[in-house]
Amino acid sequence: MKKVIGIIIVIIGLYEVGFSSGNSYTDGKYTASDSRERLRYEQVYSGYSDKIDLLYKRLDEKNKALSSEKNRRSPDWGKIERLENEKRIIKRELDNTYKDLRYDLRRNRINDYSYRS
Repeated sequence: MKKVIGIIIVIIGLYEVGFSSGNSYTDGKYTASDSRERLRYEQVYSGYSDKIDLLYKRLDEKNKALSSEKNRRSPDWGKIERLENEKRIIKRELDNTYKDLRYDLRRNRINDYSYRS
C-alpha cells in the first residue's frame, strides 16, 4: 500500500513539474554564429553608445531641473516651458539616434539585441 501511494505521489509530482526535454541545458548557451552576430552588433552599437549615453544624461538633467523648478514656491513658468521644450528636443534626438542605429543594423543584416527596438 505504501508503494502504491509513493508511486501516485511521484506520478502527480512529474505531472505538475512536467518532463524536461533538455531545454534548460541549452538556454543561455550561444552557438558560434550567435556569438559572432552579437560581436558584430556590439561593433555597430559602440559607434552610437557614447551619443546615446550623453543624451540620456542630458535628459536626466532636464528632468531634475524641471522637477526642482516645479517644486519651488513660485515657479518661473517661462523657464518651465523652455525646459520642457529642450526635453522634447532631446527626446527627438534620442529617437533619431535609435532610428539611425536600427538602419545601420538592418543595412548590415545584424539582429537587434537591444531592449529598445
